[in-house]
Amino acid sequence: KASTDEKYYGYAGAFRCLVEDAGDVAFIKHTIVPENSDGLGLPGVNSADYQLICPGKAPVPVTEYASCHLALVPAHAVVTRPESRAEVVRVLTDEQGKFGAAATDASFKMFQSTTGKNLLFQDSTNVS
Repeated sequence: KASTDEKYYGYAGAFRCLVEDAGDVAFIKHTIVPENSDGLGLPGVNSADYQLICPGKAPVPVTEYASCHLALVPAHAVVTRPESRAEVVRVLTDEQGKFGAAATDASFKMFQSTTGKNLLFQDSTNVS
């Protein structure tokens, strides 16, 4: 069972996972990078070393979260290493087509949890 005792738990843990090369992408809130870099939170981490994945345009610095988000409300962001960006965007786009809000396959829904709450994405995610 997930708990705060786990090293990579929650949004800050997801970012730590990315920082420590234990993962390639982090689904986080826009506040997590500034709260955990540049002398705050995680030592030696510079916010300028991370970028946001933006649908339909090039990656942007994390400070530009208001103009770069996957959902209608920019409460969360997908952060990845530059060398992983194209593959992450491809996978997310493909899977959204298969299992997103407009998908015909009802076996799995990316934005709707049936056996818990907010299991992959926030259940309230509104993609358009």
